[in-house]
Amino acid sequence: MLGVSDIHDIQTSTHAFPSVHLPPKTISKTRSTTSEDPSVRFDDVKKILKATLESWESKNVWDCVYDTYKDLHKHPSTSGNESYIAGKAAKFLKDIQMLLNSASSFNGSFEVHENVGATTEGGPGVVGVMMNPGGDTKKSLAQLRDDPPKPVVLLRADMDGLPVKEETHCDYESENDGVMHACGHDMHTTTLMAATQMMVENRGAWTGTFIALFQPAEENGTGAMAMLKDGLYGKVPLPDYVMAGHVTPELAGNVSLSHGTAYSRSDSWRITIKGKGGHGSRPEACYDPIVCLAYVITRIQSIVARVVPSTEAGVITVGQIEGGAAENVIPESASMKVNIRSNTDELYAVIEKELRRVVAAEVRATLPEGDVAWTAEEQGSSDANPQFERISGLPLLKNTDSLRETISDAFGTLFGADRFDGNVAGVSGSEDFPHLAKKTAHDETPSIPLLYWRYGATNKEAWDAAAGDVTKIPSNHSKKFLPQLRREEVDDPLKVGTQALVGAALTLLREREGDALGGFEMV
Repeated sequence: MLGVSDIHDIQTSTHAFPSVHLPPKTISKTRSTTSEDPSVRFDDVKKILKATLESWESKNVWDCVYDTYKDLHKHPSTSGNESYIAGKAAKFLKDIQMLLNSASSFNGSFEVHENVGATTEGGPGVVGVMMNPGGDTKKSLAQLRDDPPKPVVLLRADMDGLPVKEETHCDYESENDGVMHACGHDMHTTTLMAATQMMVENRGAWTGTFIALFQPAEENGTGAMAMLKDGLYGKVPLPDYVMAGHVTPELAGNVSLSHGTAYSRSDSWRITIKGKGGHGSRPEACYDPIVCLAYVITRIQSIVARVVPSTEAGVITVGQIEGGAAENVIPESASMKVNIRSNTDELYAVIEKELRRVVAAEVRATLPEGDVAWTAEEQGSSDANPQFERISGLPLLKNTDSLRETISDAFGTLFGADRFDGNVAGVSGSEDFPHLAKKTAHDETPSIPLLYWRYGATNKEAWDAAAGDVTKIPSNHSKKFLPQLRREEVDDPLKVGTQALVGAALTLLREREGDALGGFEMV
């Protein structure tokens, strides 16, 4: 990962990826718009991106971006342990901070916050904030903090890897044994770094506040909330919009948005059933909790088939079973971990209620002696039978309709109808991203407009060989998941992911008259 190595002269210093220089200050007028009704000129956004992409191609900036991605892919870390990738992101942002804040032509401010959310629940989050008020009068940092330029747009990338042993056999395979970037968060981080640089280079084309947030601990579902609990929106301006994208095993070059629910709600429980233990040779003197658990596992499969409405989408998975320590001993208890996915909060309530009823009924059928806990309140106590203990939960990710419509129009112009679909079905995967659309950690539901899109990573040869069937293609969390990486292709995922982030941000931020590329010029 490259950074500013020699800042000896601000006019000829090294920038985050390549070399840049600051042209003479350009005075621009700010258009009169509001964050609630942003000025949207999709063709202009496309022109800005086209000019920037051509510049990056001619100056070989993408070589640095691709090298950064490979470096991050080789050095993954699990949730809460993202010191390497967070350090790279922080160094990158500090390089920009040093360059921008020393520039006479920049009337705003660039701040960097490290270790946001670095608690036992989270990890080393990093946030860069660029306040760009426009005009020709330099404002103090205090003035900008008191009255941040509007609108405030936050883009997010997650940073953590997974405890998976990589088997892609690429020349930049993970060097950390047993840990892999199997979900593409290295690509998310790299594209947000590249997007940040593009926003800085094109600072003359917009005003407002741009926030680049690098989040830890997404895979265990704790990172976003940990950043909120650490006072995220006291450290940085409260955003008017929060947005992000996720790389998927769909066809490389394609971008998609879901109407309504984009990612499902996820809730996990540990359910313990208590029996009466004893010798395996005398089952008649015991009440076997393992047999009861086996009936429960079989019975709950009918919840989705017979309780969930055919118009809804729900999934129940028993992913772990624990019980007993020896083959000839009937244990006192047995437990399982259950995960529920649902595409609405109302559906989740139905599934949870039925799950509790079915488990309690099987306990009663197996254990005629003793009290059975039937209600949620009873099942939450430590001596309850059955006992329900909540492990984790991720909120429903529902795209804000008005924001989806605006960005759909922008993406349609940017990528074209053959590469963009603004109305794809949501998926049963889950995300902690919606927490960032809450104003405080105490809020129950998001209140800030949010948007989450997908972009493909599978090369055309593999896609055609699988006849477009994603179940036949290595997917996220697989030991063989590896996004296409072809520097020479215009529609490569790294480039498309970066364009989507920049296109969405520029669409919402206020536009400025004058040279769209007035700001930083690549040299």
